[in-house]
Amino acid sequence: MKRTVRDLSGPLVVVNRFAVKQDPRLFEQEFLQHVGRMGRLGKVELMATFRSLNRPQMFTHFGFWRTLGAFLEAVHDEVFQRQAEHLGALVETRADQAECLGEVIGFRASGLLRSARTVVTQYRVTGDRDAFEERLWARADHLARHGGPSGACIFRSIISPQEYTTLDWGEDSHLFEYVWHSDRFREIGAEIAEFAVSETDVSRCVAEKGGRLTGLQRWYPGVAVSMR
Repeated sequence: MKRTVRDLSGPLVVVNRFAVKQDPRLFEQEFLQHVGRMGRLGKVELMATFRSLNRPQMFTHFGFWRTLGAFLEAVHDEVFQRQAEHLGALVETRADQAECLGEVIGFRASGLLRSARTVVTQYRVTGDRDAFEERLWARADHLARHGGPSGACIFRSIISPQEYTTLDWGEDSHLFEYVWHSDRFREIGAEIAEFAVSETDVSRCVAEKGGRLTGLQRWYPGVAVSMR
């Protein structure tokens, strides 16, 4: 079997999902201390941690590392490993390495997630992947057009390319809810379901470190930009 050599200088998004075994508040406190230390390393451009509102024991964390090499260097750090081992005893966890395919953003969106309504969705594609991605972009575009200061990021797993994660957010909660429950949004969601199974968490951003991403492909509604 031919071995794929990955570029250590390219960007990487690490998506961690945690199911806390005991007290979610204790885990949240200790995990955010761990995240703070990673941020001080200066090799993570943006980190954001989300807690599910419907399932308070469930967390999702996104780490936008500047390079794959920086991430590998960090995880081999002895302090990092000790903290990760301690936190690992508190949760059932799944880590994925992903690429951010791009972001669709609406008018006057600041991109600050701490005050936004957020929804994190995980997908496993069971049908045509191109058709699935096309519908993800159509839904993101609809949200950005009609949801006011809002947006969506789409991530595809590097390890399992049939798996995706989306992060939808809106800074105006009323507009976000209106679009999320609109007939057109539901219609596109039904089309997406023809190509993938999904799990959705309405979430709250409990921590965000870093500014807007540099070099991230952005698609403003109505502007034709290739996201591939």
